[in-house]
Amino acid sequence: MAALDAGLDIDRIHGSTNFVADTLYSVTQTAAYLIQVFEDDGSTAINLTAQDGGDGTTGVSGQLIEAIVRECQPLMYMAAPSGDTNAIYMIVDNHAVDAATLQARIRNLGATSSNQRNFVSSDGDGTTTTIDIGGTTVTLGTAITVA
Repeated sequence: MAALDAGLDIDRIHGSTNFVADTLYSVTQTAAYLIQVFEDDGSTAINLTAQDGGDGTTGVSGQLIEAIVRECQPLMYMAAPSGDTNAIYMIVDNHAVDAATLQARIRNLGATSSNQRNFVSSDGDGTTTTIDIGGTTVTLGTAITVA
């Protein structure tokens, strides 16, 4: 019987082969994305916690985060996690979007001014703040950390 077992080559015909350790899989049409908010030069990061309101929930930073979240419609997101103040992590329905599509949509949130994309916010007292978000990047996530 051992000789017979050694000669058997059985192909998998049912189930999934998506069980490799240290690999991010989506079992539905979802994807994880890292959004990094930069000025048009692509190297000056926008600190989402340092804008008016400071806590990332009010003022200009809160409005910018809200605008990005509303545009991307994530299933889950986390804005400005500790130590990564220009980042927004998102899990989105990946049915009709990819990183390039999301990046273009975010960059198009602002009005065109001098070939830059600017997000214009008002704090309610008539004061407006312009934030250049033209260098914002979106990349497909390859790992998830949950704490």
